[in-house]
Amino acid sequence: MTVIRRAVTVLGLALAVVIGTGAPASATFSEMVKLPTPTTLTTTTVAAPTNVRVQITCPTLYSMEARVTWTASSSARVSGYVVNATVAGQTLAASTGPTQTTVTYSTGRSPGLQVSVTVNVLTDYGWSKVSAPVVVTTC
Repeated sequence: MTVIRRAVTVLGLALAVVIGTGAPASATFSEMVKLPTPTTLTTTTVAAPTNVRVQITCPTLYSMEARVTWTASSSARVSGYVVNATVAGQTLAASTGPTQTTVTYSTGRSPGLQVSVTVNVLTDYGWSKVSAPVVVTTC
């Protein structure tokens, strides 16, 4: 009886596999849509801020101010700017809105250090572009 039971079980499993796998799935697509003629696709790039300038002043013996100005990006849908100033390996970042083109940093005075400043434009579609760095020496 065990042999018959095994044979029936194996036959049942084999039949289930054959029926279960069936034919492969397929699909056809018959709808076609015509594009208007002529059809053009355009791409865009993000323009970096230009004319980045850094003016450093030392109003007191112990303080320093860096005023960063730039010309706004000509790209559409600008959502803001991030200004990065790197001094002695430390980066200070300031964020602005889409129309602001000036940032002032105030910090302690550190004579003779080089400051590297970049301005990064941000767009509401996630693209960005960094300006060329401007390097100045502290007072």
